[in-house]
Amino acid sequence: MMIAAQAEHFLRWLHGRAVVPTITALHSHHDQLRATELECARKMLANGAAPALALEALARNLTSKLLHAPLAALNQADGTERAELVALFQQIYGLNADPQGRLD
Repeated sequence: MMIAAQAEHFLRWLHGRAVVPTITALHSHHDQLRATELECARKMLANGAAPALALEALARNLTSKLLHAPLAALNQADGTERAELVALFQQIYGLNADPQGRLD
């Protein structure tokens, strides 16, 4: 029984390792977006922009870039795929949908 439990634990761990390259790529991609937007904010500050404006631009631009790929995929998807993506976004982001299926 103990060997079977350990084997099952190992197989779950091994299966989980399959997602590591995707997790690494996501971290790398988002870190690059962060670095780019941080550099833009630093340039704004160096050029005399108010810190509040630089922070607002940083937050707005980073949010826009983080959402670009998921929203583009959602907009390009057809009916079934779009419904699957909406359900996935609801799960990932903990969103709720109103009766018309719009996310909040």
